[in-house]
Amino acid sequence: MEAPIVIMWREKGEKGEWFVAQEPVTGVASQGRTADEAYANLLEALELYLEDYPELREKVFQKRHLEVKVDEASIIIG
Repeated sequence: MEAPIVIMWREKGEKGEWFVAQEPVTGVASQGRTADEAYANLLEALELYLEDYPELREKVFQKRHLEVKVDEASIIIG
């Protein structure tokens, strides 16, 4: 499986810090205590979402690689 584009950011709340990961084509998002956990949770959520929308799979999972980090936000492509 190729990797999706993921927009990730950090949020601070009453119960500590969380990382949020979102895939922009579908809008599917998830969170985790670490960036790796948020990413893994997002992949699981995407798989469940794409069961109902298989026509989007090719748009979501493409071959590419780029990682951009700006302050506390990250954009990871592939």
